[in-house]
Amino acid sequence: MSLLINKITRPSLTINWMSSKLKIHPSLFYVAGAIGILSVFQPSLGQFAMLFWLGSIVSHLAHGSLQIWAAQKYDVKTSSINLFGFGLYSQRGELSKHATQNFWLAAMGPISHILTFLSFAFWGGLMVLFELALPIHLNVLLELIYYNLIYALIQLLPHKSFDGHLMFKSIAEYKHIQKTLSINSFSVNLNKA
Repeated sequence: MSLLINKITRPSLTINWMSSKLKIHPSLFYVAGAIGILSVFQPSLGQFAMLFWLGSIVSHLAHGSLQIWAAQKYDVKTSSINLFGFGLYSQRGELSKHATQNFWLAAMGPISHILTFLSFAFWGGLMVLFELALPIHLNVLLELIYYNLIYALIQLLPHKSFDGHLMFKSIAEYKHIQKTLSINSFSVNLNKA
């Protein structure tokens, strides 16, 4: 049984990505195949699904890329990014010893989705302004705009699998450090008096 689970969860393709490894899970190809089959029976729905799915992959790659960039800036090792059919997660070696750095590492996820939200909104506005898009393209862009905004908000939740968990944990550590420093400086001042 564990051998079967290992085969299912093992990444099928590994690519070097920003001095880290991008591991592409087989589920990415399963979703592409399912959308391809859908396109045979319902071409317009299949086209919508494929465009939305590709846009969501772009959003998730932006999320992972911005977190890798921040990790490189703070000298935190990121061993890999794992891209699945409907999302990704990054595997970090160790967290930084500084709470503020950990906060910004985690904040890059929601920030990336807000930036992707703004870029899709900008491109959608240009397409409407210059009448460059078919209605299906505008519908996909509108859904991707909503998707990225909602995903950014979900990433802020303090659940362990979301970036919000590390953000809130970093804020708590920072507040604890500040409180400890202020208590220590207060006791030093009392000893001098």
